[in-house]
Amino acid sequence: MPLAKESLCPDAETTLELAAVIGQGRETAGQEMRGDRARLDPATRAVSFPGMLTVKHRPLTVHDYMQLPEDSGKKSELIEGDLFMSPSPTRFHQDILGRLFGPIWAHLQVNPIGKVYTSPFDVTLTDLNVYQPDLCFFSKSRYTSLTDHGADGAPDLVVEILSPGSAKHDLGVKKEIYTRTGVEEFWCVDPVKRTITVFQLSDSSTTPRATLGVGKTLTTPLLPGLKIKVRDVFAD
Repeated sequence: MPLAKESLCPDAETTLELAAVIGQGRETAGQEMRGDRARLDPATRAVSFPGMLTVKHRPLTVHDYMQLPEDSGKKSELIEGDLFMSPSPTRFHQDILGRLFGPIWAHLQVNPIGKVYTSPFDVTLTDLNVYQPDLCFFSKSRYTSLTDHGADGAPDLVVEILSPGSAKHDLGVKKEIYTRTGVEEFWCVDPVKRTITVFQLSDSSTTPRATLGVGKTLTTPLLPGLKIKVRDVFAD
């Protein structure tokens, strides 16, 4: 999932909205700030405007995240208390997602052992982490985690399709949080290398179980009988 580099505060108006959400208050900035470019220092959580004082903010929480407007037009993720917004994914990204979702959904119609969802679908993992994995699977044993809004708890399987802007998070802190919160299996899909790397997080978050190229077939013990040819996933 692509993540914007300066996604927390793209402009002053957005910063004012976020300030209201996190309790800073609109009174901390005058109307003359509108139109100026806001800057976020991720190391210090400080928001600054040209020619004005820097204001620090506390980490955002699930409660703050849920106050965001639903009609923003961008996908949002809360990662360790920082908000990231992403533009629409590429067409190839969506092709890949559809070619993974389709076989899994069809398999579940014949073998109703769980439910599969695609982004946008909020998965709340901790008070500071709300992710929108490209695809996630919940077995029946985890149905109690499903909510009207998304899920409040870890899925069995998570799939992330890498992009230049998302790879650092997907393979770093997000994979770490997935592991810590009980995700069993993680598929990392690389559209450039045309590979799918499978991590059995319940065994190891650092050593993949397999890296599958276009000549291989993708299977998982979470979905017995499912077979997806990797070549078909990356077909032009």
